[in-house]
Amino acid sequence: TITFQINATSYDPIINGHIIYDLINSSDYFYINQQTGIIRLKKYLLSTIMNFTLLIKAFEYDINLTDYTNLFITIINDDNIYFNFNNNNNNNINCSIEENKIIGTNICTIGFDSNDFIYELIDHMNYFHIYKNNGTIINNKIFDYEIDQHEYNISIIVKDRENQVERFFFFFFSNLH
Repeated sequence: TITFQINATSYDPIINGHIIYDLINSSDYFYINQQTGIIRLKKYLLSTIMNFTLLIKAFEYDINLTDYTNLFITIINDDNIYFNFNNNNNNNINCSIEENKIIGTNICTIGFDSNDFIYELIDHMNYFHIYKNNGTIINNKIFDYEIDQHEYNISIIVKDRENQVERFFFFFFSNLH
């Protein structure tokens, strides 16, 4: 897999402007084509590996001119299955709770059991709680249909434990009669 390509330029004529590339570090995971500067993966990267700094040497052949550059790489977990939408249209989840349910009632589960992701909830009224390991949402209050509002908008944040990637989603909860 081509990850990226680095390109050094020489203003010398082609006969003198031949550049050779060398990867000084991180050779366990990457390798560089010395002629083209194309950097490829040697092996699969685990999601627990976050950042790389590659030191790349460009050497102009026959004139002994050398330059170095640092290339910073951040690996973002490409497992985009943060939420369990269960074939819902438009990636929306409708969660509801009947009135008079005791505190701690399971309203819905929006995530998966995962060692990679941490689920967080932004609820300024503190009416809801989320289990960080799987996205199960429970109530922190007993709702009364005649007194309480009927819809609540909360934000869910999913963080990758290693990379701290955040995804924000908004959910509407209905207070059913």
